[in-house]
Parts: sequence; structure tokens; C-alpha cells
Amino acid sequence: PNTVFNIANFQPAQTQWLGDAAGNDWQPGGVNPEGLEGQVASLQQRCRTLETERDALADELATAVTLQQKRTAEAQSVPFLKKELAAIRQQQELTLELLGAREEELDDTQLTCEEMRLIFHSEMDRLMEYVPNDKRWKMPALPVPPSERKEESKE
Repeated sequence: PNTVFNIANFQPAQTQWLGDAAGNDWQPGGVNPEGLEGQVASLQQRCRTLETERDALADELATAVTLQQKRTAEAQSVPFLKKELAAIRQQQELTLELLGAREEELDDTQLTCEEMRLIFHSEMDRLMEYVPNDKRWKMPALPVPPSERKEESKE
């Protein structure tokens, strides 16, 4: 990953430490071997602790960099998504407008059908007034199918 600095090549600053853990300064001429062994062990432990902490911080930095790269890639797609959303909204508005027009057309057609039905019934009523009530003008009965005759005779 691209980072500000390469963690694997991290070199701590060179420092010179003269003294023991208790803060007592020592001179090279009067060195106590047992005291030095304790100091060496203490420094080794401190070094291991610092290396563990450095590794943990390097892992955390790598995770943060990866997350930042992911978020940057997502942010680059935002303008495209905004354009796509605007197009979908426009399409939705057009669809709703067309649906409204279809509903109006359907309502008009239903009203026209109802008007035609009323006109038909009024014309039929008007024509029925001209037909005399005489028997000769009555419509003959339609023949009854045999299947219905059998049912009537059973009753």
C-alpha cells in the first residue's frame, strides 16, 4: 500500500543511555556485571514492548490507509450515482404523468359508456311507446330446448 513512510524500514533515533533503571549514572570504569545484566534484560524487555507496540501501530495504520482508499474510490462514484438518481426521478415523474393521463382517459371512457347506456335505454323506452299493446305485435316465444322441457316436466 502507498503510505507516507515505509513502516518496515523504520529506524528509531540513535540515543545513548548512561545509567540504570533506578536513574543512577554509571561510569565505564566502575561497571558492576550483575547490574549490567539487569539493565540489559530490562532494555531487552523494553525493546520487545516497543517493537510490539510499533507492529500494532503499523497494522492500525495499514488498516486506516486501506479504509481511506476504499472510501476515496466510493467517493469517486458519487457524481455518477447522483446523475443516475436524477434520471430515475425524471423517469418516475414521466411515468406518473402518463399514468395520470391514462386514468383520465379511462374515466372519460367510463362516463361515455354510461351515457351511451342511458341513451340506449331511453331510446328503447321511446320505441316501446310506439309498439301497440295488441297481441299481434307481441314477439313470438322462442322454442324451448328439449333439455329444459325435461326439467319442467319433472317439476
